[in-house]
Amino acid sequence: MSLLSCQSQKGISTTNAVAFPDFSTEAHRGGRGLVPENTIVAMRHAIDLGVTTLEMDTHVTGDKEVIVSHDAYLNGLFTKTPEGAEITKAAQKNLIIYKMKYAELRKYDVGSRFYAAFPEQKKVNTYIPRLADLIDSVQTYLKENNKKQVFYNIETKSSEKDDHIHNPEPAEFVKLLMDVPFS
Repeated sequence: MSLLSCQSQKGISTTNAVAFPDFSTEAHRGGRGLVPENTIVAMRHAIDLGVTTLEMDTHVTGDKEVIVSHDAYLNGLFTKTPEGAEITKAAQKNLIIYKMKYAELRKYDVGSRFYAAFPEQKKVNTYIPRLADLIDSVQTYLKENNKKQVFYNIETKSSEKDDHIHNPEPAEFVKLLMDVPFS
């Protein structure tokens, strides 16, 4: 079995066939029990562990950037404000990703706060990446470290009841996702 991937960037089209492994190992959110979930650090760590598929979740910001995050808001269980303060459970519900500009969102730290659900998780000051940046970083990391190509399991986090509240309508979400520019 082969997976055919096509990329069109600036009018240049390339086609590469990559064989999907007989047995695929997947890092859920990049291995969230080991490193901060859905981050570039997590995906690189998963590659070093030898996984074949990187699983991640996506949302859309208020300025239409596709970002990598499981939650529709900044989760206070593991996120700190740009000033380093903890986010309360009440406050987190007002920090909706779909209502924020990416430049603002990127200032939050999603990796250095102790996360009780994963007490052995490595603490790293890191941020919520744009999907394009994460893919570019992973592809560069693979090349620089002579690693095999990985596959991407990209989940769109949306529901009809949350249209225009936490996410765009499905057609817009898919278009934004499919239009993500990467090298």
